[in-house]
Amino acid sequence: MENEFWEYLVFQLGNIYFAFSAEQSSEIITAKRITPLPQMPGFFCGVMNLRGDLHPAADLRLKLNMDYLEDTKDTVFILVNVNTGKDVYEAAVRVDKVIDVAEIEKKDFIDAEVEKLPAASEFLLGSFLYKDKTIYILNPDNLLSPQELGLI
Repeated sequence: MENEFWEYLVFQLGNIYFAFSAEQSSEIITAKRITPLPQMPGFFCGVMNLRGDLHPAADLRLKLNMDYLEDTKDTVFILVNVNTGKDVYEAAVRVDKVIDVAEIEKKDFIDAEVEKLPAASEFLLGSFLYKDKTIYILNPDNLLSPQELGLI
């Protein structure tokens, strides 16, 4: 029987490691100019114009109730697909640093304590061990609600 592998884009927020499925992550974008929009939730940075397409841009730290961090040389946006059940949006989420694309086997998935995380459990799909670190898998479909995306 052949081993099954799943690919994840691993990134960092502070000293916590997260990942998005590689299938739902389409691009890593170095900090671009963001156009702010009035009367938006605090975690929305605004909209990003990427090759003529507008994408909602959100600060993942603020969405997960973490402290704001000024941009560093490592700050990037990850373009993720958000499926609302009715539509699929591409949204840009701001993260501190991209670490790696990891190939994970079934044996690497673990049950991790999520009580200590800033992320609400509805945003999490699971966790795995990678290079002796616990990585928490985020679900982009739950990070940005259809109501929040509809504001843009």
